[in-house]
Amino acid sequence: MARGNRTLAQNTSFGLAGFFLVVGLIGLVVNPDFGTGPNLSARLFIIDWNGWHAVGTLFLGVTALVAAGRPLWASAFLAANAAVNATTATWALFDRSPL
Repeated sequence: MARGNRTLAQNTSFGLAGFFLVVGLIGLVVNPDFGTGPNLSARLFIIDWNGWHAVGTLFLGVTALVAAGRPLWASAFLAANAAVNATTATWALFDRSPL
């Protein structure tokens, strides 16, 4: 698909794919541990990271990349991603312990 033929939603989805893939790989380097509990995380940016967070972020990156292929998919991905991240951010405001 030529770059000029993509919609804003597709370009945004493609950009988020790159961001999520890079951050997910950095997260795996920072803390590749797949355990659970409060003592198994490492701080990266403002997030407590472990292997599970990194894999989830990589999954988001792959999903965003696939969604960028079609305008409707890209719009749906962006809407779902915004809703999920808003919910997660709200939860994080009130919960001080990592999963």
